[in-house]
Amino acid sequence: MPALRIIFCLFLVYAGLASYIALNAPPEVAAYLYSEAGPYEVFSAGLWFVLVPIALFNSLLSGRIRIAASMAALLMGMRELDLHKSLFGTSFIKTSFYKSQEIPFQDKVMGAVLLIAIIGFITQLGISFFRYLRQRGINDLPTLLLVVGLSLGFFSKILDRFSSQMMELFAINIAPVTRQWVISLEESFEMALPLLLILALLVHTRERCQ
Repeated sequence: MPALRIIFCLFLVYAGLASYIALNAPPEVAAYLYSEAGPYEVFSAGLWFVLVPIALFNSLLSGRIRIAASMAALLMGMRELDLHKSLFGTSFIKTSFYKSQEIPFQDKVMGAVLLIAIIGFITQLGISFFRYLRQRGINDLPTLLLVVGLSLGFFSKILDRFSSQMMELFAINIAPVTRQWVISLEESFEMALPLLLILALLVHTRERCQ
């Protein structure tokens, strides 16, 4: 598929640029670029918020999918800004939140309700997406963009835990330059995810309206 080859080439350039910055830029520059307050993190949140109205007002999607997609995008944007931690002072998506004796019971209940809502939105989207794949397969550009974007999101989560898991499982201490390189790829993949989802919806709308 020509589109797949083009996406692959662009991805190599994108990942190569992130790797070059991480490995060759002054450490303080690379650390800032891929930090929680750096441009990659901020732009990731901004792209998720841009996705909200694009999904919500897309008349080609069903009502349930529009609501689930827009709410999931909103929650992902808030997560990128660490608002899920500011609500209770710590992250409510971790099991330690519910095991802690210091967290008030009402906060645990509210956190559980929010977590269930997030899981519900993601489950609804996942079921709809897999049904679509079974019916249509990866035969068009919007679906390909969705698959590539979700794959990058999956790999970003693996990279997020890479350094800590190497220490916990194999007692291997990753060198600082390698850790910075892994972080650069993780943040780059995270930012690419909402961008590819936006492109998928826009291309899908354009093709249907022609």
